[in-house]
Amino acid sequence: MKVLQKIINQVHFDTPVNNDYYIPVDLLLKRLLDYEVDIPDDFYEKCKQKKHMGDIATEYIEKINNIDIIYDSDGPDGIYRIEELGNFGGHLYPNISYIMAKTSDTFYVVLQVYLNAEIKNGKRSVYYTDGVLLKFEDFIDFFDLLNEVADEATFSIEVDSDEYLVTPQIIGDELQVKRVKDGEEIPKVNAVDKEELVEQIRKYNKDNKGNNGYIKKHK
Repeated sequence: MKVLQKIINQVHFDTPVNNDYYIPVDLLLKRLLDYEVDIPDDFYEKCKQKKHMGDIATEYIEKINNIDIIYDSDGPDGIYRIEELGNFGGHLYPNISYIMAKTSDTFYVVLQVYLNAEIKNGKRSVYYTDGVLLKFEDFIDFFDLLNEVADEATFSIEVDSDEYLVTPQIIGDELQVKRVKDGEEIPKVNAVDKEELVEQIRKYNKDNKGNNGYIKKHK
């Protein structure tokens, strides 16, 4: 059973502020279609009473590798699960939550997409889609794909007659900002709209100009 196409059809992809500053998650999900593991229907039916599809996916990893997942990234050789991660406020919308596991020659990701949250009786509940099981040769392949999707979302902006290339980041809450004419990177830019971005670029330029008016080169 594959669930990724179902998730693509299910999730609402409108970005909250501006499409330039947020990457719609469907752009990532469509790139992941070729990496999805087909969990057999009979295995899914057997496990469907479990609370989360992510639990079924991780149990299937254990089954096909005939080994237990260890909930510790410093565990012994074999397969292990790194504690649940996410994009922690990155410029992907809606955000994602994922866990990672690996064997000696395979890297797995169980990924879920945020749906909504509600508060009942003073308690906040967060809801995600079913978990999709993905398979890569190595962890770097997964993160390279995240970076490729981010690079495809690069846009340009002009500030005080200079052009800048801006790349929203999927992991982390900063924007990668680079001045075109000299390749200077503006560090630690955290913005969700043009006004915030321009303000931070101007502040960096002001703080890093020498007496001659040129940008100081950092060692």
